[in-house]
Amino acid sequence: MSEIDDLYKRVAHLEHELGTTRNQTRTYLQNVAHQLSAPLGAIKWSIEALKDRTIPIDRKGKLLSSVYSQASILVHLIKNFALMSNLDADEELGQLRNQERVDLLRLSINLANDFQPQAFDVDKKIEVDADSFGTALGRKMVHAEKNLVAQAISNLLENAVKYGDAGTTIFVRGERGCSPEWLTTRALHRT
Repeated sequence: MSEIDDLYKRVAHLEHELGTTRNQTRTYLQNVAHQLSAPLGAIKWSIEALKDRTIPIDRKGKLLSSVYSQASILVHLIKNFALMSNLDADEELGQLRNQERVDLLRLSINLANDFQPQAFDVDKKIEVDADSFGTALGRKMVHAEKNLVAQAISNLLENAVKYGDAGTTIFVRGERGCSPEWLTTRALHRT
């Protein structure tokens, strides 16, 4: 009888592990969908604006630049998700792989420009507080993984545009966090 009891316990344990794995997979897929929606939404709105014949050619150049920028973010997101799905990824993800010098102010301005068409469509405006970056950093460049920082700022902007009240201005500011090593970029809603 004890062998059968042990077998039942092992089956129950495996069923529990399977349920946990399913929940983790569901959460992961929801995260993937959320992460991909920001650059895809920005690309969609830029392309829609490009089709408008009344938009001046210089603005269309900026919109094309926005499409390229968001497509680049999308490519890096897909590479990151592919890496995370690899069974050997745990060790690789423990370290930042592509750190470089990043101008957070310039990156924030570019991403704010990418989301301006979406904001305009829902009666919102995006402004970047350049002075706050200088105050927070004391310089323009930081050493970081640019794609992950761009992904975080894009998510903030997408959520601010999507969920903020109409008629608001979304301010992107650089602020120091708990210690000098941390810098957060926030999208704030103000009327």
